[in-house]
Amino acid sequence: KRVFNIEVGTLVFNIVFAWEQAVAIISEKEKGFIASHRFPMFSANPDIGYESFFLKYFQTPRGKHGLGVASPGGAGRNKTLGQRELDFLYIPVPPISEQKAIADTLFIWDKAIEKTQALIAAKEKQFKWLLKTLISDQAGKPGWRKVKLGDIAEIRIGRTPSRKISKYWDRNKKTNNIWLSIADLSKGYFIFDSKEYVSNIAIIECNMNIVPENTVVISYKLTIGRTCLLKNAAFTNEAIAALIPVNDNIFSPHFLLYLLPTINWESLIDQAAKGKTLNKRKLYNKSLFLPSIQQQIIIINKLRFAQNEIDLLKSLQEKIKDQKKGLMQKLLTGKWRVKINEKEM
Repeated sequence: KRVFNIEVGTLVFNIVFAWEQAVAIISEKEKGFIASHRFPMFSANPDIGYESFFLKYFQTPRGKHGLGVASPGGAGRNKTLGQRELDFLYIPVPPISEQKAIADTLFIWDKAIEKTQALIAAKEKQFKWLLKTLISDQAGKPGWRKVKLGDIAEIRIGRTPSRKISKYWDRNKKTNNIWLSIADLSKGYFIFDSKEYVSNIAIIECNMNIVPENTVVISYKLTIGRTCLLKNAAFTNEAIAALIPVNDNIFSPHFLLYLLPTINWESLIDQAAKGKTLNKRKLYNKSLFLPSIQQQIIIINKLRFAQNEIDLLKSLQEKIKDQKKGLMQKLLTGKWRVKINEKEM
């Protein structure tokens, strides 16, 4: 095998996935590393270009398009960055001093995104600790009673109307008939909407039962244990179980929302032809420990406060990303120019 020494400060591509913007700058952290021919490195002519500016350019839609053009072939590993094609790419550049100013400006936004992500990671770690301390570690202690899931909730399983019958699907979302799949359960603790709606005809002909708002739903096939709370009434597919309280004085849906993800479902999982699955009987017989409603509310409020902090940070991060994206679009296309005081250079 032929390998090459990594050179700090160079622009490096992964030739197999360059078309997906697999491009970076070699940092001091990689000093002393080696790489194969699949990771070609480029140094800019110091009179014309600046590596960090080129990196930012290739992170734009225009730069991605150029990398796609320079990567002929089919998808995946057949779509390889060509040296000759890369050589012929034209990159619009301002004077070198302006390139450095643009790259340094965008670097500040990168650091803001990184620091926000670090805060999010720290808060999420704290949230997991709270779940363990307030729920997992308390199970079985005085004041917590043992119950079966089927004794405190009606377990309602959804269904999928035939994909072959177009009248069953509301493609234009003219109704309020939200229909959930497991993919919809991956977007956080609360669900407000979904990608797909079903028609009124499907509800009647397929005998579909609606799940009321403020109901906890959990995935029990393929991806086991994804838990969310419905903020609007919805229908679900057959891989999702809705847990509808039989007595409002036994548990709060919000408490169940935080309790269920702490459960280890592995011992209950069966291996089916299409992957992992639970069954309705096992869900009914699953034992849980619950405190009093009053204690549940105290725990919910503490967890909500911690979750709100995470949500605010994630919202802030998205705003920073959007602002950076708009800034890149203007700075790297010349719509906005950076004034440079040459005397200070």
